[in-house]
Amino acid sequence: MSKTLFKSGLLLSFGNILNAATNFVRNIVVARLISVEDFGIASTIAATIALVELTSNLGFNVFIIQSKDGNKFRLQASIHTIQLAQGCLASVALFFLADPITRIFDIPHTTWAFQLLSVLPFVRSLAHMDYARFQRKMKFSTITIMEVGTQLIATGIAIPACIFLKDYRAIVIVVFSQIFVYVAISHFAAVRPYRLWWRKAYISRALIFGWPLLLNGLLIFSMLYGERAIVGAVFDIKTLGWFSAATTLALVPVLLISRVSQAFFVPLISATQDKPIALQRQTRFALDTAVFAGTFVTIGYATAGSAVIEILYGERYAEAGAFIGLMAYIQGLRIYKSGFINVAIALGCTKIPLFSNLARAAFLFVAYFLVINGYSIEALLLTGIVGELISTTLASSLIARTNRFKMKSHFYSLVISVIIGGGVIFAFHNLIQSTNLWLVAGTGSLTACAAGSILALLNSEIRRSVFRRLVTPEKR
Repeated sequence: MSKTLFKSGLLLSFGNILNAATNFVRNIVVARLISVEDFGIASTIAATIALVELTSNLGFNVFIIQSKDGNKFRLQASIHTIQLAQGCLASVALFFLADPITRIFDIPHTTWAFQLLSVLPFVRSLAHMDYARFQRKMKFSTITIMEVGTQLIATGIAIPACIFLKDYRAIVIVVFSQIFVYVAISHFAAVRPYRLWWRKAYISRALIFGWPLLLNGLLIFSMLYGERAIVGAVFDIKTLGWFSAATTLALVPVLLISRVSQAFFVPLISATQDKPIALQRQTRFALDTAVFAGTFVTIGYATAGSAVIEILYGERYAEAGAFIGLMAYIQGLRIYKSGFINVAIALGCTKIPLFSNLARAAFLFVAYFLVINGYSIEALLLTGIVGELISTTLASSLIARTNRFKMKSHFYSLVISVIIGGGVIFAFHNLIQSTNLWLVAGTGSLTACAAGSILALLNSEIRRSVFRRLVTPEKR
């Protein structure tokens, strides 16, 4: 791996870690500064914005990265045009949905806030797409500044806004600041002028590329919020509280790894589409990285998660500890699957993520059927594990069939990681008993590091790479 590639990956990872950490800290601070009811309204606002973004995401930035002619000025200008049209439609839809949404959640007094927020999809659609063009050359400084800058400024605004307003209105101000800063930085950091253009060929290609990602956005939303919706509909509010806290904490590393890996591997793999040997090598690199990261997160969260939840949220959420192992497996499998999803997107096979996530979403209906018939949350989570396993297997087989990749060695790595993860989780929860939360959290973290190192050494490609670096002196 070249030094330039390593530095790019390091910058991207650092930016996303800082981004996720800032967002996580802001949520905790906000939860402590406003009432539980207002925090619930704020969560509804955040979920609505996420729904609009995911269901209107046609992946235009990825299209610029993935397309061989993505550097052309008129293609980029055409993307600006279709992006603006999509933003206008999303804003209109959110405005008219504001009243039904607030009535469903029984918060009609907040309708004005949701209607005000409807302008944000239009504002976001004005973003300059040069940041995506820079990523074609593995230059991530612009997107890192955009994302980290918005989070830091939003956090700086959130604290005084919550102190002075003391209710959900503070979150409205925070969301507005995020979107406006994001768009402003995209234009400030751009090299090319912002232009609109209409070329039917480019627009058609972008829509064909993006419509599966649009449907996939709906499926992703259902996976992120579907299980919480089932818990909230069937069980009591207290159960929903600790379940949401545990799920949110588990999603922090998953979303972080998914964002970093997609931004890093999609342009890397896309650049080798016409080079079969290099394509195989980069694909194997992406998939092995997903297995390593998934194993690390699974074991780390399963062993240290219950202690971390109590440290951050308090003893009221201790009940989640009994289900941490199953939650960890679900999140680990999502990371495994993200490796296949990144390869599929890089090769322009955007229907593969759609079919894979469709299979996963189908198990939400199975889970709902089970819990309304008296089964516990454990059954809900076990159903999620089965759904993730089938979804990951489907993604793997579709990629192998479509692009004729050899998945045998990667399958062995995946099986080994599942065995290591299951064994460590079982041993930890049955052999280690301690009331010292910091001791449990520390032991769990060290266990995750040890297991990840073992998995890395079991991989032949990593072993050979390390051996070459240790034995063969680097040429200066």
